[in-house]
Amino acid sequence: MVTYLKPLVDAGDTTQVYPLGRAYVELGQYDKAVACLSKNKDNVYVKDILGTAYYELGELDQAEAVWRSAVYDHRSGAVNSYNKLLEFYREQGRTADYEALEGAY
Repeated sequence: MVTYLKPLVDAGDTTQVYPLGRAYVELGQYDKAVACLSKNKDNVYVKDILGTAYYELGELDQAEAVWRSAVYDHRSGAVNSYNKLLEFYREQGRTADYEALEGAY
């Protein structure tokens, strides 16, 4: 998949950013995923997987920021980011943040 999608994304096709970025995440190539997904970082669906790539890189502040942006800056399409953000807060024992977010989306 990477072989076919990378040239398209490199040529500026932002419609293929999500599938290529997702492929990089599945391959464990998180730096490549971030670089790719950042080319369409305002897309609510891209934010979900971009947050995951940041999370896997240990860049937790970035992951949280991307997921929060998906949840609070979009009227729809952010349910995956919402669920990941809830889990993120639960993992970190951030009860107040969890409760503030719960039911917000």
